[in-house]
Amino acid sequence: MLKQASYDQRCTVWIFARVRQILSLLRRASGATLPLAIAPPFVAACLALWAQSVWAETHSPASPEGFVGRAWGTEAGLPQNTVNAILQTQDGYLWLGTQGGLARFDGVRFTTYGLADGLPNVQVRVLYEDRKRDLWIATQGGLSRMRNGRIETFSAEDGLAGANVAALTEDANGRLWVGTTEGLRIWQSGKLVRPKAVAEVGPVRALWCDRHGAIWIATPRGLYEFQAGRLAESVGPPSNRIVTSGYCFLED
Repeated sequence: MLKQASYDQRCTVWIFARVRQILSLLRRASGATLPLAIAPPFVAACLALWAQSVWAETHSPASPEGFVGRAWGTEAGLPQNTVNAILQTQDGYLWLGTQGGLARFDGVRFTTYGLADGLPNVQVRVLYEDRKRDLWIATQGGLSRMRNGRIETFSAEDGLAGANVAALTEDANGRLWVGTTEGLRIWQSGKLVRPKAVAEVGPVRALWCDRHGAIWIATPRGLYEFQAGRLAESVGPPSNRIVTSGYCFLED
């Protein structure tokens, strides 16, 4: 079962599946290298076909053969094998949020971070880098920010709506939107504030800022779009008008 996917600056696609391992594959064709990350055999077959179609559209046709794979897990230094979030920061490091803490991967070794380093909880759900290059870490015990290697945590006492943080995104004005199971907050001017215009959306599952600057909010109550200071519910097709099953966003 595919659980998490991301890609880095070299176009390596990192994929985590239910086998509880991080895997990275390199595909070689026509003298070039196309990095891919791929999962176990039952997922590999599907992804190989996908890789072949992508390669055919952008290069010359090639077979899905020629993969070289390597797996990383706790034996290699990962704090825990269940990975919930993957992010490459602008400095090139790959960050992984697991059920047992945070890890930074430099391509060779892992550096791990946990409770002793300032995290309020080791179950990391979401990772986000803002335009100031601060790394935001959403956990089930609060929101943390890593700046210059130091972790600072924000809780209900700092204005956080709930300890279980599920989603993060930055808007066009550089404000960080923080979605929790208890509601939404915005980080601006060094503090968390409750936005009146979207105060009633309830628990938040996912957030996204699209190319037009609109903020999309997925909740158990429905899907909402916030733009130009106004909140509007986005309805689905006639058979499913209220969209309540959204957990992530992808803009094409």
